[in-house]
Amino acid sequence: MALIQPMIAQMVLNAVLSRPTKAPGMRKAEICLLAVAGILSVIGTVFLFMALHAYALVYYVPWVAATITGAGALIVGLTCAVIAGGMEEVRQRDGKRIDAEDPTKALLAAIEHATQGLEKPIHDNPRTSVLLASLAGYVAGNKLH
Repeated sequence: MALIQPMIAQMVLNAVLSRPTKAPGMRKAEICLLAVAGILSVIGTVFLFMALHAYALVYYVPWVAATITGAGALIVGLTCAVIAGGMEEVRQRDGKRIDAEDPTKALLAAIEHATQGLEKPIHDNPRTSVLLASLAGYVAGNKLH
């Protein structure tokens, strides 16, 4: 095994180094700033969920607070996955690439794709749609207040 391990490491290194590389589109400073922004976003998200857990502990028993925090994290993760899937589907359907340089356009395209099937029922039943939206806002307001 000791003889095979250096050979595998050399093969992997040769495969990685032999690939053609594209010239980076960003400078090192931009890459470093994006890395710092990513790390701080992860830290901020962790503290956000810790704060949610601490807030829920005030009103609920610990296992319910942990369930609320886990459900919140799951909802955020699934939302990100749905948006990413929508972006991929739009790109494949249209045959064009969504500009990754402009996250606003990419997010709007994903939201447009996700809400595409909702337009017809809302247009067909405007009173029911307004009633349901009002009811949802009332229930959410009572739960938050």
